Amino acid sequence: LASSELASLLSTYPDQLLVLEYDPGDSSYDVRSLISETVTRFGRLDVVLNNAGYAVNGVVESISDNDARKQIEVNFWAPVRISRAAVQYFREHNPPSQGGRILNVSSVGGFISNPTLAFYSASKFGASSPITMQS
Repeated sequence: LASSELASLLSTYPDQLLVLEYDPGDSSYDVRSLISETVTRFGRLDVVLNNAGYAVNGVVESISDNDARKQIEVNFWAPVRISRAAVQYFREHNPPSQGGRILNVSSVGGFISNPTLAFYSASKFGASSPITMQS
C-alpha cells in the first residue's frame, strides 16, 4: 500500500488496525515481538496471514547467490519463523478448543515453474506446504 492509502486506512479504522514495520528478509528480527505487540493492542491473537513475497526474474546463472538467498529468506524462511512463533503463542495462550489459524499465501509459481523464476518457484513451493500443529 502507498503511504497515503495506509494513512487513510489508519484514520478510518484507528481501533481495528495495527501497522507494524517488519523486514521479512532480516532473519535476526525477533518475530515474537510482532505477536507481543498485537496481543498488547488487541488482547489476543487468532489468525496470522503470511503474505510477504517478491520475485527475482532472470536465468539461474545470472542471479547472484545473495539475491537467491534473499528470495528464499523472504518467501520461505520468514513465514516459517512467523508461523513457529504463532503456533507457540496459540498453544500457550489460546484455549485448546480455539487454537488459531495460519494462512500462507502462495502462488501458482510454487507448482508450475517459469524458466526465469527458478528461485521464486522454489521459495513459493516450500511456502505452499501446509503447516501441521500438534497439541
